[in-house]
Amino acid sequence: MSDIIQFPPLSYTDPTRKNMQTKKINNMEENKKISVKQALKLKNVLTAELNELYSLVCTSNSSIIGNVKHYVESEVMLQVDSKLLELVELKTKIHLANAPVYGLIFMLSELKNKANYYKRICTTEGKQNDHYGNGNSEPDVYEVEFNVKQIKDLVKGIEVSINEIQEELDTFNAITII
Repeated sequence: MSDIIQFPPLSYTDPTRKNMQTKKINNMEENKKISVKQALKLKNVLTAELNELYSLVCTSNSSIIGNVKHYVESEVMLQVDSKLLELVELKTKIHLANAPVYGLIFMLSELKNKANYYKRICTTEGKQNDHYGNGNSEPDVYEVEFNVKQIKDLVKGIEVSINEIQEELDTFNAITII
């Protein structure tokens, strides 16, 4: 990848940010190539590291005068900017690499939603006593279009499709290099 991606400034108070961004991107280009699967794991690690830095930023700014400060807030903020840039670069590479399988990714997401909603379909049928204590002597009689077994079978079918798509995406992620 020969083009250098330019990101918007991450800090309005640091005029050297643009040079740091370009340097960081060039350094990442020199790194070894990794699979999408490895990149997704790395993304999780970088996200956790960034969250730790955010936690430090939120807790290390204020201290009692005379107490030892374990972190210099401005340095931690620079680390946040650096880690954020690294994470954005990696997410961009993952995003671009996943373009050929977006349809599968979107289908996987929607099938998971569908399965979750179908699991919540009410399958109450037959005679049911009044649960609200209204004093009705006659039980209500419910009918369903799909009984509990049919719903479970539908969900199993959806889950088979989910697993097939997930396997295809896992294979793609394992063999696609970014």
